[in-house]
Amino acid sequence: MPHPERTCQPGVEADALASLTSPDDATRARAVGALCPCRVGHEVFERNLSAVATLTHDPSPAVRKAALHVFEDAFEMQSAGYPTNPRENTNEMLRRKRTSRFPADSDAEPSHRPDRRKRHQ
Repeated sequence: MPHPERTCQPGVEADALASLTSPDDATRARAVGALCPCRVGHEVFERNLSAVATLTHDPSPAVRKAALHVFEDAFEMQSAGYPTNPRENTNEMLRRKRTSRFPADSDAEPSHRPDRRKRHQ
């Protein structure tokens, strides 16, 4: 399910951009997370796309993880909520396969076999 379009609060974008160059890893990770389109909207994210892309190559694993998460959220929002990682795709395929092989009791059609027992009258 896609996220509703969000708007950025005044000053959030400027604060995040200033913190992207901080020497502290945790500050940079929070700053890149603050530019996530689910928080600030696609317009702000697109304006700062190159800054977020640069941080995918940051020396800190936490910063790289946060930057990649921002891109994952952006893609998921754009793809209308379709699964974006292999495990989600596999889980979705298994769910569909199982539901098609084993219909729920409410979905099962009643048997149309005639009653073969003889009735005594």
